[in-house]
Amino acid sequence: MKLMTVKSGDAFFPAVLIGDEVLRLAGAGDVIAEAKTIPDTMTGLLRGGDAALGAVQRVIAAATQADHAHALRAAGALVPFAQVTLGPVVPDPDLVLSGSMNSHGHLSEMGDVPPQHPCAFHKVRSALTASGAEIARPDGYGDMIDWEGELSLVIGKRCHRVTIADALDYVAGYTLMNDISAREFVLPFVKSVGPAPSAQAWERNVLGKNFPGFAPVGPYIVTKDELPSPFTYHMETLVNGEVMQTSTEEDLVFGPAEMISYFSQFYVFQPGDIISMGSPPGVGLARKPPQFLKPGDTVEVRATGIGSLINRIGN
Repeated sequence: MKLMTVKSGDAFFPAVLIGDEVLRLAGAGDVIAEAKTIPDTMTGLLRGGDAALGAVQRVIAAATQADHAHALRAAGALVPFAQVTLGPVVPDPDLVLSGSMNSHGHLSEMGDVPPQHPCAFHKVRSALTASGAEIARPDGYGDMIDWEGELSLVIGKRCHRVTIADALDYVAGYTLMNDISAREFVLPFVKSVGPAPSAQAWERNVLGKNFPGFAPVGPYIVTKDELPSPFTYHMETLVNGEVMQTSTEEDLVFGPAEMISYFSQFYVFQPGDIISMGSPPGVGLARKPPQFLKPGDTVEVRATGIGSLINRIGN
């Protein structure tokens, strides 16, 4: 399944992609009774586990019947994908971890070596935005905005202190994230010397990744039953149609299972939490000369089997 969140006014509701149409689950209950049993938030749906996901599958099957499809379209519950406004795939996760130093290629282009254990930092909820949303340039820090397209996973059930062997059992599905970064904040870290200056500089670097809208995520969650092996993906980041980043599973220092297992020793992951795998090579900062996003630029992160996350940079 391809689960998504659609926006209506200031509210967000779960939906599902059926071909090139979107089924609004909250609006389908008058046509398909079982849709009324599905939670009305993405977090609630994921917390419902296999029972809720099974109900969604049955509703999808019913919605593909000609008479139901006609009634759903008439009710405005089944609409063309182009007519919906997306929300972040999970608008209200408890925790968003953005992987760091997890790409052999990116480490090489930055002159670094692989770490001994997985590394990540937090993305705050207010940084989340959706595919199709415009990314606002923060006042005073809009001259060095960079892209970092990343494969991400969404947790499907409570997860704490799990083994690598069991870790993928806790995954609901996979999606994409763009770890937008204001690079003015990373340069002091690169040049810092000493524990205290380095810690302060790293904090500023993380702040430069948490402006509002600096974590586009989507366009949907591809459930693991549809994408059982994420280790065969091919991901690209494009700016105005030009490929800037390209990556496969072989570029990862630590795979999804290793990331989940390691961080679950410290965190209690809940359904809807997001973990990104880190940026592959090809970021703007590492280019010679450096290249950054300008007003009006369009950034696309795309991966086989997962879709395209597309955002425009605002003025």
